[in-house]
Amino acid sequence: MELNMNNKKKKLNVVYVFHANQCLNNVILWADKVCYDNFFKMVRKHPKIKLVIHVSGTLLQGMRYFFGDRIETIKQGVEDGQFEILGSTYSQSILYSCNNYDNDNQIKLHKEVINEYFGFTPKGFWNPERCWSQDYVSLISQNGYGHTLIEEKFLKAAGVKTHANLVRTTEHNGQKLTLFTDDLKHYDLMGDVIDKREYEKLIKYYKEVYDNMTDDEEFLVSYANDMEAVGMWQVSNNESAESALQNLDDLFSLLEKEEWLKLTTFEEYLTDHSPTEHIKNIPDGQATWMVDSSQTQGFNDWFDFNKNYEGIVHYRKLYDKLSKEIKTVENKALKSNNIAAAKLLKCAKNMYAIYQYEFGCAFGSSGTEETIYPVCNKGVVSWEAARQTSFMLHAASKSFKYKDEIYDKDIDNDGVVETIVISANIMYIITPIGGKILFCFDLNKGVEIIGNGFFDEWQRKWESNSNYSYSYNFSNFIESVDEMIRFKRKGFEDFIKVNRFYIGDDTKVERLKERVDWKIIPCFANTKLNKKKKGNKIEFNYEYDDLFITKTYSFINGNCEVEYSFDERGRKARRIILNMSQNFALDSIEALMHGKEIFENKLDKQTAYASNTFSKINAKISLITELSEDDDFALKEDDLILGSRFVFDIKFRLNKLDKKKLKFLMEVLSPLP
Repeated sequence: MELNMNNKKKKLNVVYVFHANQCLNNVILWADKVCYDNFFKMVRKHPKIKLVIHVSGTLLQGMRYFFGDRIETIKQGVEDGQFEILGSTYSQSILYSCNNYDNDNQIKLHKEVINEYFGFTPKGFWNPERCWSQDYVSLISQNGYGHTLIEEKFLKAAGVKTHANLVRTTEHNGQKLTLFTDDLKHYDLMGDVIDKREYEKLIKYYKEVYDNMTDDEEFLVSYANDMEAVGMWQVSNNESAESALQNLDDLFSLLEKEEWLKLTTFEEYLTDHSPTEHIKNIPDGQATWMVDSSQTQGFNDWFDFNKNYEGIVHYRKLYDKLSKEIKTVENKALKSNNIAAAKLLKCAKNMYAIYQYEFGCAFGSSGTEETIYPVCNKGVVSWEAARQTSFMLHAASKSFKYKDEIYDKDIDNDGVVETIVISANIMYIITPIGGKILFCFDLNKGVEIIGNGFFDEWQRKWESNSNYSYSYNFSNFIESVDEMIRFKRKGFEDFIKVNRFYIGDDTKVERLKERVDWKIIPCFANTKLNKKKKGNKIEFNYEYDDLFITKTYSFINGNCEVEYSFDERGRKARRIILNMSQNFALDSIEALMHGKEIFENKLDKQTAYASNTFSKINAKISLITELSEDDDFALKEDDLILGSRFVFDIKFRLNKLDKKKLKFLMEVLSPLP
């Protein structure tokens, strides 16, 4: 096809937008391995190819924690003028599906993360899942954004007759927004390039658009798709990530030679171009792919899905309740100027946003129809864990004025009544499930000591915030990405073995082979224990075959002692193993901002020390019982994402009618030696 070059100065503007998104969980490790790392290395080899990049807040924070060099690569691309960064909702919740408060919180949080990592405020907005309401214009503009993408069919619904690849504006309540067309034909052609190397069809399309330009027009053709389409989706479908990346690499090399094309960004285009058309109002619209997905699931369209799907209805009620709780504490914090409350509130809002991940999104598919995965299903931790926000808010509300006290309350409304202990300036939240510490806060400084609520496992089945049970709903998506996680993340979490057998409720705790096989064992940490309160002590009891186990908490000056008592009331000799895991998450929100390198740990005989070197917060856990020569003892440091994990392993023999006591001391904010 011959190219009409009557005006040699005219160029066709082409914008490639790559959108990267993962929930803040262990999938990030795998996704970076098969996609993100290779993608950024490849595109940085093409400095003349300018790209628009969107990375969700959850993925940005995960990247910063696991591999800060990825953040540096993006930052260098921005500084070199190669990348434009788009803002969005922090965890890709859909604006149409959420209340105004949550939308504003999501947008502001993502801007904060971008500013923290890259030192600037973005001007363009990535509209999650492409739905449209004219109300978006005010919301997006008031948060400082000037331009976004919109599907061509929405423009046609608004009565637009002119060429789709013109740039337009629209307005609402006095706020104006520039609109770039999300070209779905371009989307399909780029897919054929990445998957099949069909370059000729794409170049032909560019030439057709170029030839349709008049002397006073300069079109912009945009492509917007998931970055995961260049590697991750191929691996999910048992195809080659390398070939997809190479195909895009070769396309960039080809385009660099085409002088009539200008690979640009939205911001660069707007520096010397003005929109050519204004649209007063655009009707509500739903993304093409989500209409198709919703109809596959038996709904009329996505609007029907968004209104009536049981998971959406369930979580919308939960989010409305939690946002009201947040606003109550927020109003009080603003009036009091309480620094601790403000910091805990900030943590709560970040945690809340994490567990609104892709809220409102239709069911997705990774690879094939067999690997379809539901979004916003009831009973999945990725959304149910938003309830953990209530623990942060409860601590924030107590930080205004606190005293030593012990009381019971189901803080997160998950059906499990926790026991709350305030000793000096330290708050402990203890669950009868395993008698473990769910959360621990310093009410004076407003920091988390135990909890680790920002990070959770992919697709963990949710029973309560005290229970752990895995239930993956497909078998060929994720390789062994959860091997660093296991299930222990709280305080004083126990496995107990009597002779050769674990005791407690059956729990699915770890995979033995890739993808499908699991090990199911009884787990003491996942077992509901009988509870008694005695003064300033809390006692948990469990009986197994004439062996009586008591786990007793006591508190003084903010410190916590935990005594395990093993009482053999039968006429048996037993070999017992106590495997106790102590997991600190010292001001873990700062690790999302500054990386895992801020955590430092140390072991010394029967004591483990944890430190957050950025926040200058320390804690230690010691076995203070003097062991006999016959006892076997081991203390090791283990992996814990967003925290420090220590495992005490004590093996001892219990003779008939014998008793053994083991006492631990946990000290908060003790200086490291």
